[in-house]
Amino acid sequence: MNKKMITTTAIAGILLLLLAVLPASAAIQATSVEIRGTVYNESAPVFSWDANDFAGFWYDLKKNMKSETLEITDAGVIAGLGDRTIDEDELTYTAERKLKEYKVSSSGNGNVTDGLDSTGTSVTDGTHYAVVGWQAEKYIALNGNAKKLVKQVLEQGSTDTKTLTIGETWDIGDGWTLMAQSIDAKASPRQAWLVLSKDGVKLDDKVIKDSEVFTKCL
Repeated sequence: MNKKMITTTAIAGILLLLLAVLPASAAIQATSVEIRGTVYNESAPVFSWDANDFAGFWYDLKKNMKSETLEITDAGVIAGLGDRTIDEDELTYTAERKLKEYKVSSSGNGNVTDGLDSTGTSVTDGTHYAVVGWQAEKYIALNGNAKKLVKQVLEQGSTDTKTLTIGETWDIGDGWTLMAQSIDAKASPRQAWLVLSKDGVKLDDKVIKDSEVFTKCL
């Protein structure tokens, strides 16, 4: 039997699925973790560390992307006059957002509704989204806002594909599913009726054409 199928390469349905929004201060519960970084050398002191110096920070090896820094701002310690105590509020941890391009945009298959442009500004047809390394974990900055961090459920690589037959459901993760309700391979261009659900409850459905982007804003 010849089954009609939909693939994520034929129908460019981008799914940047996110968990519940967390305030940055509560994104990760405090735990006690010991990770060794670069050894401090008093003869050649360093007062600022990032992912190049400290393995405990988030680092995207493929994109050479990092966003966390830890800096000593205590004047006495920096002066090197024997002061070995960092005063309160004189050790600063900073996490800044970094921009990543949607793969559907970089491959020329379309832009994403309510995404970001290459400068990080919210636009109608976006090409980028913002990521933040926060306490060694990768988060998405919702709508580019680094104060609203969410966990990403799934991101396909440039060579990853997914094939769905009619009626088949894709378990994306964390309760998210995508079903191919129907597929019209004879239409020009080809099109598919997709149904997006969370925990068994339908959130949205849409008929998309070949190379269109399916975006659901919650």
